[in-house]
Amino acid sequence: MKKLIPVKNLEKYAWKEFSKYIRTLYCLKTTDSLNHGKCYTCDGLFNISDLDAGHFSKATNKETKFSEDNVRPQCTKCNCYLDGNEGIYAVRLIDEIGRDKVDWIIAQKGKVRKFSRAELEEIRSTYKLKTKELEARC
Repeated sequence: MKKLIPVKNLEKYAWKEFSKYIRTLYCLKTTDSLNHGKCYTCDGLFNISDLDAGHFSKATNKETKFSEDNVRPQCTKCNCYLDGNEGIYAVRLIDEIGRDKVDWIIAQKGKVRKFSRAELEEIRSTYKLKTKELEARC
């Protein structure tokens, strides 16, 4: 009998695929390249492997952890050392997706959410496929 992967590990695997998709998508959008892209908040140019998938509303907010509206590629300096560079992030996100969507993201803060095994497996497989589709276009 096959041993089940712990849900905690499934969330890590789902995040790995989601993060790769976000970074790949925005590398293509900002530089038309699979290898490098721009940091959403400082506009610095980085190798895709040096970009984080940074959250506008922190990753501890499970309700928006895997939200495509909430996550953009960021350099480590902006994401970690500047705490997401939140002011610039907010202005750019409002310009990109609109105030209503940003307000919805903000309203989710503090809500408790627990992902099921099936949800995490779906997220993982969906974003793995979406990344492959992006890569196949190039």
